[in-house]
Amino acid sequence: MFKANDREYSESIITNDGFWPDIDVADFEVFRTIPGDINHSQIAAALVDSVVEINRQLQDIAAQRRAQGYNTAATVPGVSVDGKNELITQYQKAVFARAKADLIGEYASLGRSEGHTGQDNPKTKADLLAEAAYTVRNIKGLKRVGVSLL
Repeated sequence: MFKANDREYSESIITNDGFWPDIDVADFEVFRTIPGDINHSQIAAALVDSVVEINRQLQDIAAQRRAQGYNTAATVPGVSVDGKNELITQYQKAVFARAKADLIGEYASLGRSEGHTGQDNPKTKADLLAEAAYTVRNIKGLKRVGVSLL
């Protein structure tokens, strides 16, 4: 029996660099409510791009933690939920927000319906990019915004 919310989730896993966790594409699809008609390859590509970008932004953090004796983000102590510590939870949030921002253009190509959520709105993309940036700053121990003298 077909149900409106039946959909097939990707079975792909994005293998990360060893410090940061691997990314389960299905987790992203569920967590960020990605429409089922976006191609799994496009979703995986957006996630790979996001992982590369976020990893680059956090390379100093990974190096610091490794120097402290933590070989993976999972071994860094901190608040945890469902077996994921705060570092992994925040990392995934940043990666997922950035990847969804990259996919926003795909929403517009799917066509509009009465239940259209407006997720292809440029403000939505900006909000997702800001969320990723805020989360990366939080991982780095910085406040949401910073001021510097040029």
